[in-house]
Amino acid sequence: MASPGIAVVFYSRTGTTKQLALEVAKALGADGVELTEERGRGGLLGYLRSGFEAARARTTTLRDVHREVLGYDLVVVATPVWVSAVCSPVRTFLRRHGGKFPPLAFLATMGGRGSETAFQQMASEARRSPVATLALTAGDVRAGKQMEKLSAFIREVRNATPLRTASDG
Repeated sequence: MASPGIAVVFYSRTGTTKQLALEVAKALGADGVELTEERGRGGLLGYLRSGFEAARARTTTLRDVHREVLGYDLVVVATPVWVSAVCSPVRTFLRRHGGKFPPLAFLATMGGRGSETAFQQMASEARRSPVATLALTAGDVRAGKQMEKLSAFIREVRNATPLRTASDG
């Protein structure tokens, strides 16, 4: 039986994390899985609610819990960093499936800092340490400086992916 490969699971409020997650998915030949919520986060109130939830380690209501990603060989989880914390949609996803994940890799986008704390929170919620991590600032992405770091991350993820059958390509 062919291996299901890699999934890239992500949440993005502004589009930056989505852009990078889809770049990673394309480079890895992975499936992209976007986390969506019942309630939107647009405008100033959505921004404030996002920071409040992240600072207090709150969860949210996801539209789909994406149980199917547990069957992949490796899952890359991409999150924006909100007030030096993992975003509440990704926290919800990781908490819901904690202890059941295949190997994981983490990707974080942020305004300036906070990825170390977010990665620690993600590992704690997932009950699994990542095989690779990548943190990128929004400034790096806007300036196009992410390619070298993204390439290194993709190589690290590929090297951590369990061997697949010859028919997988």
